Amino acid sequence: MKALPLLILIFCPLVLFGQINLQHNGLRPGDEIIKQQVDYKDPGRSGEKVIWDFGKLKSVNDEYSLVYSSPVLQESSYYVMGYDTIQSNNTDQNSLIIGTEHNTMYYYQLKDNQLLLLGHENPTNLLHYTQSVVAATYPTNYKQSQTNSYQSEGIYSGKIPFDTKGSITTQADAYGAIILPTGDTLSHVLRIKTVQTISEIIRSINPALNDSLEMVVESYKWYSKGYRYPIFETIRAINTTDTLNTQEYQTAFFFPPQEHLYLDDDKDNLAVLDSLWNLDHNKEIDNPITNPETEIKLSYNFYPNPVESQLTLEYYLETSTTVNVTIYSMEGKLIKNLPISKQDKGLHTEYIDCSNLAKGTYILRIQTNEKVTSDKFIKR
Repeated sequence: MKALPLLILIFCPLVLFGQINLQHNGLRPGDEIIKQQVDYKDPGRSGEKVIWDFGKLKSVNDEYSLVYSSPVLQESSYYVMGYDTIQSNNTDQNSLIIGTEHNTMYYYQLKDNQLLLLGHENPTNLLHYTQSVVAATYPTNYKQSQTNSYQSEGIYSGKIPFDTKGSITTQADAYGAIILPTGDTLSHVLRIKTVQTISEIIRSINPALNDSLEMVVESYKWYSKGYRYPIFETIRAINTTDTLNTQEYQTAFFFPPQEHLYLDDDKDNLAVLDSLWNLDHNKEIDNPITNPETEIKLSYNFYPNPVESQLTLEYYLETSTTVNVTIYSMEGKLIKNLPISKQDKGLHTEYIDCSNLAKGTYILRIQTNEKVTSDKFIKR
């Protein structure tokens, strides 16, 4: 494998990477992916020409890995995928995939152009979806979105039944460039956002003693052109069972590109990486003639949204320029005007005090010599 052919320390014109597809991003039995748990950082805005700066995140745990494998054929006639038994004459073994991570096995089936999640199991739980959950659709293009409802049933500790229901919404909501915890930059990145609602009921012999749980899990995965699996992921789970005492869990994972050893046997993505490695930075990958409309003059990100006190704005300039950041009300009234400054080429960060703003929606406006960019945010 060629060492980090895409990791460059400067920005080149953005080549739009607006799709994940089965050929380049489908799960493959035999692949092992190394993950590194890092500090959580807000994933920021959706949209185009986003800059995600994860360059200062520290490692929390380096001991994670994700392995994909095929199920073993049982008695020459069937496969066991957790709760499900699948007859071999009804399916191709290559379409059945087991993902093993954190002592949990996730069971997938590739059917037509969809990756279905059948269920999962670990030493504590066995869960089966009564109707398979669509984990991915190939291809998925930028701005494409889908929502599916689901129901499941399971057993906790081998004896306590529970069931869940909810919905899963998946959207390719942003593309841009990402700065990795290593400090390197990838500029062909598509982000996939997934929001899952979970209503769980733990059954008891006496229905009056049933216990319930309400959760929302929000995850983001960043895919880079030339890599089969994500390069970064954030997860945020909110327990909303008690609305007066909401509990939140959040974490993030970095998939170091130099540890993507599966690429040694991934001819499709190696061909993409080789083409990018040999790419003249003044040309587009899909069009040898430079298209000025795809060049980033200003890429930016801001968070959190909604904001309570401080809004963080990060932006990258391809050239030295004057920058003016302002906040307007929805009626067009100027609310806040940061001092105009001459900024050098590179990444910059502004911290904007929003603590005195009234609750509502505002417009964040960024003006450079070349253009004006506007985006909405909410003060909570």
